[in-house]
Parts: sequence; C-alpha cells; structure tokens
Amino acid sequence: MTILAILNELANEPSTNAKVAILQREKNNELLKRVFQAAYNPMITYGIKQIPSYTSSGKSFTLLDALGELNQFVTRKVTGNDAVNCLKALLSDLPCEDAIVLTRIIQRDLRCNTSDTLAARVWPGLVPTFDVMLSHKDISGIKFPAYAQIKSDGSRCHMSLQAGKAVAFSRNGKPIELHGMFDEALVNMVKEGETVDGELLAVDVNGKVLDRKTGNGIVTKAVKGTISREEADRLILVSWDIVDFTSTIPYKERIERLSNVVWSDKIRVLDTHIVNNKEEAETFFQECLMAGQEGAMIKNMSAVWQPKRTKDLGKMKAEEEADLVVVALEEGTGKNEGRLGALVCQTADGLLEVGVGTGFSDDLRTLLWSKDMIGKIITVRYNQKIQDKNKDKQSLFLPRFVCVRADKDAANTVDELK
Repeated sequence: MTILAILNELANEPSTNAKVAILQREKNNELLKRVFQAAYNPMITYGIKQIPSYTSSGKSFTLLDALGELNQFVTRKVTGNDAVNCLKALLSDLPCEDAIVLTRIIQRDLRCNTSDTLAARVWPGLVPTFDVMLSHKDISGIKFPAYAQIKSDGSRCHMSLQAGKAVAFSRNGKPIELHGMFDEALVNMVKEGETVDGELLAVDVNGKVLDRKTGNGIVTKAVKGTISREEADRLILVSWDIVDFTSTIPYKERIERLSNVVWSDKIRVLDTHIVNNKEEAETFFQECLMAGQEGAMIKNMSAVWQPKRTKDLGKMKAEEEADLVVVALEEGTGKNEGRLGALVCQTADGLLEVGVGTGFSDDLRTLLWSKDMIGKIITVRYNQKIQDKNKDKQSLFLPRFVCVRADKDAANTVDELK
C-alpha cells in the first residue's frame, strides 16, 4: 500500500482501537514512521505557510527522497520565496500521491484523524513530548497559606525567548504563529532562553477580552499558522509562571520575579493573592464567580515546576470541563435536519461516552456538520459524572459544547474528571 492509501484507511476508520491495529500492522513501515515524525514533531518547523501551486510530473523522485530534502527548510538553508520555489519544484517532481502526503507534512496535518499519541503507542518516542505543569481537579493537596489566582480562560501557551524573538508553543507542542507581536514585550521580561507559562486570549479594539469561543477561534488560526498580522496583534498572553525546567526553584520565587518584571499590554501577569485557609480560598473563589470568571486556582508556595499533573496546583470551579475526543456525528431532527444534532464524544480511555447536543448556534451546527470532526478534541462543560443506564460506560450530566481545541490532541481520562 502507498503511504496515502494507509492514511486514507486510517481516516475512514472511526474506531480508535482499529486505528491502532492498522498502525500496529505497519509497525515495520519505516517510511510511514518518518512521515508521522516529520508531520507531528513540534520541534521541526519548515517556515512555509502556504503550499504553492504545482503540477505533479510523476518522475522517479520518491517520498523518501523528499523527506531528506525537507532538512533545507528546517535548517533555513532556503527561506522566503526561495523556499516556496524549492518546495514547488520538489512537489512537481513527485508522483501525485506522494506530493499530497508531502503537502500534508508541511501543513502539519496528515488528515487521517489519528494523533501522534496513537502513533506513539506503536513507535514509542516517535515524537518528543511537550510537557506542561497541570493542576489537580480539586484543592485536596494544598497546604495553607497558599497563593490564589483567577482561573484564566484561554489557550495554554509556553512562550520562550530565542535569539531575541518570542517563540510560542501550544499545550500539545504545536508552534504558534505570532508575527513578532510579542518580541519586544518578552525581551523586557525574561532572559534569553527562558520560558513563561500562561494562556493566550484575544481582545477587541478597546482591549476587552473576547468571549471564549471567539477568542479561541483567533488562537486556533495562530496554531494553524493562518492568522494575519492584524489578528495576531489582538492576542495577549496572561502569564502566571516563569518555567524552571530544573525543578528546583519554589513557586514563591518564580511568581515574585514574574510580578516584578516590566510587563506590557501584550503580556499581563495574573494578580496573585495569599489565602490562609480553605475558608479564605472559598471566599476568593466566590469573588471570582461574582466577577464573571469561571473559577480560581490555588497553588502551594513551595511548589517546584513539574512536567505533569500535580496536587500542588488545585482548581475551584462551579462547573466542570472535560476535553473529549469526537468519535461520531449525529444528524439533527426537525429544524436541525441536514445539519449537526450532536457530537458523540469519549474520554481517552473510552470509559466515558456522551452525546453533546447543546451549546451550538444554528450557524455552528451547519458548519460543524460539513467539517471532518472525527478525532478532534472539544471542550465540554458539565455538572457531574454519571453512570449511563443503557451502557457499561460513564456519562456526563448536562453536557454543553464550549469550543473546538486546536491546541490539544489528547482527551482527558475518566480519572482526570470530577
């Protein structure tokens, strides 16, 4: 089978287990392995935003040859128009099917509804992990006094200073296009090579933060590399940490340093308060809700940075949220006939399944029905986990669609949900 035929086979298979079986069948296919690596390794960037028009000649140039030629884009041996012309020549010299695969690699999307995490089950270490520090579902691990912050409602972002430029990655390690809009602000905040942790939000012309759906739509463009300079200028970073990859500096020192640096309208540091007990934490949480925020984060002062979920950070929310993977689409009835009725979603372990049929506008139902949503990650707001009476699975009570998460490629497990 050709590489494109295997990708199409994966795309047409809705079952996660079946997808893994296909990849397991191809375990010794070194070319397929390299294709996944070239497409999904977040540390590899090609510097090309759009695929040039080309006419495939079907010459003897192979996909394996083409993968070797990609190094000239990675090392920036060729850039700008020279890179575009070079890619056009490369695509033209490939057979049609291989040219299609190469364009998908450059676009960082193999269009097979199969994430790199699934491929890593077959090829461990295929793609380097991009680790972030994640919070626990409650504050059971907090030791008072502790820090309290508003729970920010955006898209997770690690932003580092590299050669005087702000380089950003999403939670799943995908590069974020910023068009240089954060360079000056970050230079004034951190040293070369340092990384700040936070969330990207979008604001209107008056600097007011946009609602989550609208804001995440703009951030999604940045993750896909299709964002314009004007849209990138509407992004801000709300930061709460300077990442210490040595895991030796307590959070008290990191947040104090971050709070004392020169910051701008592009990078804002979260206000940090001290709460001395659970009662004060609850009061702070209620104040956040009254102010229209979704909740609060409570953090241990002595917490060191960890590349995993930790009880040193706890969240307080009135409603819960889950990141789930879409496994099926159901057509609507009545006025929704011919467009989306509900998205059938699961946790990463498949132990929870729920149909999400609310939270969509009429226009969004039409749009999502026309999109290839299988394998996409969406955020769902809910009240509590429940046992599905008709299935040997758990479900969610009052699930509501929040947004599609282009910055994530892994769903939560059941144990991660409250």
